[in-house]
Amino acid sequence: MSKSKTNSGTKSKTATKPAKPAATKETAKEPTQPPAPAKGKATLRMATAPAAKPVAAPEAPQATVAAPASVERATSDAMATAEPTAKVNAKAKPDAKPKALSCLDAAVVVLRGNGEAMQCKAMVEVMSGKGLWSTTAPTPHATLYSAILREVTTKGDKSRFVKTQRGHFALTNTGKGA
Repeated sequence: MSKSKTNSGTKSKTATKPAKPAATKETAKEPTQPPAPAKGKATLRMATAPAAKPVAAPEAPQATVAAPASVERATSDAMATAEPTAKVNAKAKPDAKPKALSCLDAAVVVLRGNGEAMQCKAMVEVMSGKGLWSTTAPTPHATLYSAILREVTTKGDKSRFVKTQRGHFALTNTGKGA
């Protein structure tokens, strides 16, 4: 900034701006490179998006030809008598496996076969021996025990199991299927 005198004798401040170099066509087209990172400092560069693909113009609608009335009646009659086999076949699987029994359902099967109260370890051995239920858990008898107690406490009288003595469970009338 420089101070200069005007005709009236008062001082005023005027700013002189340095002239900017004119941009040429070559420098305007070239992208600017980011400065090189200082030694030992990590930089994060943003990925550039790929160029947009041109969008094709929408296709013109196709002209439709009306079918004769006799064809329309024949197809509507055939559609009325046709059975929806595609939907039925899609839902039914011919080689579907039966659903595996849960731990509690397998215990019911074992207790029905035995007819008297059993311990959970013995039930698990019978379940795995018959292939009713399998697990890789280290203590499946503890899992069965807690599941039976949970059913007894949540369902109450409607439970399939009853605790006869410490560690022994039997079926109730609900569990026997009576």
